[in-house]
Amino acid sequence: MSKTLIQKVSELLKKHDIKGVQLSEVVDIKMSAEGKLADGSTMVATPSDDFSVGAELYVIDADGNPQPAPDGEHTLDNGTILVTANGVITEVKEAEEPAEEELSAEIASVIEAMDNKLTEIKKELADAKTEMASIKQDLTAKTKELSDANVKIATLSKKPASASVKEEKVTEKRESVSLSKQTSKENNALNVILSKKTK
Repeated sequence: MSKTLIQKVSELLKKHDIKGVQLSEVVDIKMSAEGKLADGSTMVATPSDDFSVGAELYVIDADGNPQPAPDGEHTLDNGTILVTANGVITEVKEAEEPAEEELSAEIASVIEAMDNKLTEIKKELADAKTEMASIKQDLTAKTKELSDANVKIATLSKKPASASVKEEKVTEKRESVSLSKQTSKENNALNVILSKKTK
């Protein structure tokens, strides 16, 4: 419903000095959006889809009858402020967000200490990771050495612990044979020399 119709009906009532008749009884107003004021009990409504500039604003009385909102500011329970003039919203002020509280020195100190401790823990973890990598590398090297040693042990275990008695005797005989042959050659040479001298 337009504002001019409400004004015309109101003027008509005043002109003919009709009292005790509420505007809502004369005109049926259908509300599309409702809200509650910050006082927690007063209801407001508008026939528009929402509380926007240019929309009519009505205050709902105790009997449920809408009356044009008085001029001024009307704060909704969500903090939004509706400014009205002649029953029409002229301005909408959005609810202000609460200012961030400054951290107290004590809380700031605790946060800084936590930050330092976390940095220290991260460094210790990085050092431990480096040390573990070094240990892993050493362990890999020792494992390879042990594996090589096991191969050598297996190879040596297949060989006899000492030379057999037969092999030793054969070696001794060969040496004695070669010595005796060498001695007989020397003897032959000596005999040849002696026989020439006697001639």
